Amino acid sequence: MKMLRMFSIVGLTFALHGLTGCSKASDKSPDVSSVIRQSLDQAELKDVSVSQDRDKGVVTLTGHVPSDDAKSQAETIAKTAAGGQVVANEIAIIPPD
Repeated sequence: MKMLRMFSIVGLTFALHGLTGCSKASDKSPDVSSVIRQSLDQAELKDVSVSQDRDKGVVTLTGHVPSDDAKSQAETIAKTAAGGQVVANEIAIIPPD
């Protein structure tokens, strides 16, 4: 009987410790906006803006670029740095005159 009681106490201790450890984890996505901004600048996509909602895990691209290829490049850059976050590509294509 003592052995059963000891196993019950040990099991309960592990369960409570596990639940307490899980509650301390942050639900926010990591901040990736500065990394994306730097990569966009290196790709000469300076007219693209980056915003991030870390609570929802969404990175949003806005601004304008001269071609569909540049828009795709910006999205690829953002997706590479964003990890598992959603990338919303709202970039407008404005061809040069």
